Amino acid sequence: MSYSDSDVVESALKQLLPASMAAIPQYSLGQKQLSVSEIQSYAASRNSSDYLRNISYQKKDIKTGLSENDSATVGVDLAPFLKNKRGWLAVDVSAKTINWQGKDQVEHSRRIVQSTDLGMIAKESPNGVHVWVHSLKTNAPVKGATVQAFNGSESHGSCSTDASGYCKVERSQKHLESSSLVVAKTSDDAAFLTAKDHYRYTWSVSSSFDYNAGYPDLKGTIEFDRKLYRPGEEVHIKGFFALLANGKLRPLSAPVGKVRITVTNSNGAEMANRIISGTAEGGVDLSIKTEANAPLGHYSVRAKLVEVQGRNVESDRSFPDRQLVDTFQVEEFRPATFSADIDGVRDSTNGETLSLVASGRYLFGAPMSGAKTVLSIYSKHSDIYVDRFSDFAFGDFEYDPYEDTGFGLVSRTDGVLDQQGQFKQTFNTSLAQKKEVVIETENAGNIRLVPHRALRVENQVKDAGDRSVTSTKESTVYAANVFPGIKRDRYFVSAGQPATFQIVALDTRNNSKSESVDMQVFQKIYRT
Repeated sequence: MSYSDSDVVESALKQLLPASMAAIPQYSLGQKQLSVSEIQSYAASRNSSDYLRNISYQKKDIKTGLSENDSATVGVDLAPFLKNKRGWLAVDVSAKTINWQGKDQVEHSRRIVQSTDLGMIAKESPNGVHVWVHSLKTNAPVKGATVQAFNGSESHGSCSTDASGYCKVERSQKHLESSSLVVAKTSDDAAFLTAKDHYRYTWSVSSSFDYNAGYPDLKGTIEFDRKLYRPGEEVHIKGFFALLANGKLRPLSAPVGKVRITVTNSNGAEMANRIISGTAEGGVDLSIKTEANAPLGHYSVRAKLVEVQGRNVESDRSFPDRQLVDTFQVEEFRPATFSADIDGVRDSTNGETLSLVASGRYLFGAPMSGAKTVLSIYSKHSDIYVDRFSDFAFGDFEYDPYEDTGFGLVSRTDGVLDQQGQFKQTFNTSLAQKKEVVIETENAGNIRLVPHRALRVENQVKDAGDRSVTSTKESTVYAANVFPGIKRDRYFVSAGQPATFQIVALDTRNNSKSESVDMQVFQKIYRT
């Protein structure tokens, strides 16, 4: 027997919780109504399973009608235990089962279920909780809802939502806690969110986040007078640092903190190690001289926070590692004596033929006749962005971007430059369509989609000493001369209500065109 993963039931719908069972003629349903204080205890508990196990449930036996050869998903009806179909319940569904040894044993599936019409989004920080409350039935914001924030049994305060359904609970704490609880209430409804059950990984919406938010953090940048040096040259490094603490950013001057600057070469050997503080503006300056026989490769510069307002945090194991890193290169290099170019790369439509001309010339003007060239063509799926229609989708949203995130090789040709220093090659853009996209429908057959493509053409020219120079140009291969764009007016639409869209047709110069459009709407049907 297994439960659905859902722990929220919309009060406007039936209060049926799905449970999958096999060869179970009867199960026991245990339930207990929960208060805010009990949810606080649940949020603060280290082991949710132990907390749910120790609740005193009111139990009732329910027959399923299943024989020993039957399996089904049954609806566990919670409505009789709710007031006006709303409330919070601890639920325990149990039944006698047979284990792998053929012995009888009772299996339990326990969870907390809330039946509510209040949808809630909460965004936490050490300095406050931002909360948005809306109706699950209408998706309209809820004005006047009372929002409370807790950390276990400790109350952080409350706020009341405005006309947009938003309010903020002010607070001040060092970092986020797993026992956080947010409760929203109206006169006849209530909903809650717990950090341990309802959190969403920040990387799903942003690549910039910190698990140790709340601790003092080192912010800033490391700059170089240039990024490439020869052995024996002097490297000039500047840093601009600040300390972010309690929501305030201050320059890393001597009273605020200090950093340890370390420089390591490409072999991992340490070249410099200094503890310094910045100027009143947080600026630091450092110069090191590379050796005449310095190893070639990437060198790293690391700035690590070691002191905060006189407190040594480098030796404090509870303090998170706060550092900034950048690199520079030490290489033997000579200036190029020739150049490469590629002509004929332009925006086009699918099926057009491009006349490409790869060329190479010495910097004093002579063509590189007889030089070797490699002409490479890459392609990837591309969306079209138009400023005037920024909310419209012009690409194929059924296309899986994870299958085609980077440029893939379409064609590669080795050649030799002629007397004019040129190598000519034609390319039909239909070859850039690496994958045909097909939507399989139940009542309209298969629909073929041709996505827009981004094209990258690369010309690599080599001289007699096998030194190379590369030229790269990019363009767009439009799916057609005129293509549609679509914009939905609302993402959520209630059943029985009209779903409205806006349609526009553009040409490859982004000019609007008068065209007839055949619009097809598909419903995704999920089956188990």
